[in-house]
Amino acid sequence: MKIFIRRIKSINKNRWREGKYTENRKLSFERIIFLTFILAFTFLIVVQTILISPVARTFISGRSEPEGIPLGREEYLYDEGEIGVKLLNGNADGKVKILVNGDEAGVFTGGIVTLKVRDGDVVEVDGSGTGDEVEAVIVTRSGNIDNDCANKRVRVKYGVKKLTQIKIQ
Repeated sequence: MKIFIRRIKSINKNRWREGKYTENRKLSFERIIFLTFILAFTFLIVVQTILISPVARTFISGRSEPEGIPLGREEYLYDEGEIGVKLLNGNADGKVKILVNGDEAGVFTGGIVTLKVRDGDVVEVDGSGTGDEVEAVIVTRSGNIDNDCANKRVRVKYGVKKLTQIKIQ
């Protein structure tokens, strides 16, 4: 689309009377559509700009508070379970870690490490901090965790290895 800008130096009165300048001043159908589009587009930009501002949005919408109620402390969106992981061999000196979904969830310092897990969580053992081969096993589980997750074992010499993926019934 090309927009032409005309510069009128002087208007010849004779040409004005002849109607040569009045042809361009008439409102044709195309001009009405073009002006309507420009006005609607400008209005849309102004409204969108106003709605970006939180103060203006509250004033326009008439609501000052979000809808709904906050969740209480005892309301859970997902069922949780517990598993206990024990280190069978190797030193429990804090170098062997347990990861849940890639995040550190516990460290073996001695005894059983208890973890809170949800359905679909991946439990892994990270033995990259030790040079010895270690073996970890799931020794306890809550009643809502599937039997397939019980007594799973993994041997890790270096790196991260998957112990199990949690399935809650």
